[in-house]
Amino acid sequence: MSNEQNKLVVSGADDIYRGSKNLVLVIYDIVDNKQRVKFVKFIEAYGIRVQKSAFECMLERSLYDKLCKLAPRYIDVTTDSLRIYRLTGSMNVKQWGLTVKMETDDPFVVF
Repeated sequence: MSNEQNKLVVSGADDIYRGSKNLVLVIYDIVDNKQRVKFVKFIEAYGIRVQKSAFECMLERSLYDKLCKLAPRYIDVTTDSLRIYRLTGSMNVKQWGLTVKMETDDPFVVF
């Protein structure tokens, strides 16, 4: 592995994500392919994919509340799982490997 691949990226989330927005982590496991595709299209309006089943979003409280209200409609509670973490306060984000730069502009949400 090259030094670029082993490079550790450490950033203080407070320095990157300022203002009234919070970093929101959405993690899901949806069994049905069709439902998973629908959910991915839905969640892409809120944030960026950082893993196959994980998205990071920068959301104001109103959009976070809307996400929490609408997202569960995409899962079957008997077979799927969905977790939404709202990260607040002082935190530190550590990343290894391929990384995606998150824009701090408002997400474009269309309903």
